[in-house]
Amino acid sequence: MQRRRYLKSAIVGVSTVMIAGCTGEDDEPPEEEEEQEEEEQEDEEQEEEEQEDEEQEEEEQEEEEQEQEEEEVDPDEALEDEDVESTRDGLEILEHEFYEDDFSGGVEGVVVNNTGEEIGYVEVGVVFYNEDGQRIADSFTNTTDLGDGEEWVFDVLLIGADPEDVDDYNIAVTDSPF
Repeated sequence: MQRRRYLKSAIVGVSTVMIAGCTGEDDEPPEEEEEQEEEEQEDEEQEEEEQEDEEQEEEEQEEEEQEQEEEEVDPDEALEDEDVESTRDGLEILEHEFYEDDFSGGVEGVVVNNTGEEIGYVEVGVVFYNEDGQRIADSFTNTTDLGDGEEWVFDVLLIGADPEDVDDYNIAVTDSPF
């Protein structure tokens, strides 16, 4: 009989402890739940980092593609006046033409200074492209003390490429060596 009373007391005690454990005011999750939440949070952070890395790689790839597109020129397009660049109003390339001799080639032309003042340094630069639109060479020439209204006949020699490989070119005039 005492055994039954003991078992009954033990069962009631254990039940009370179990119920108290389930309904207690302790709101903190058990350690396993905390560990699981930490792992989930770490997984989310890792996924965010991977996504940021992928986005950065995509941006870098887009920038590279843009740079390549900027360097490529459609060989079927003829060079028009809007393809001529100038860094200063009034400093203009009046005419320019690609030439090919027996052993050399380049671009000849005329620059005029209509700025209203003498320019201490003037440079004409040319980028040469092959039929695939790839840059194959670049070169420049310069002069100093170009007076207002004065014209300068320039010759930019093609260096480092065969004139027969040139299909197109871009040309620019500037008043700065940099």
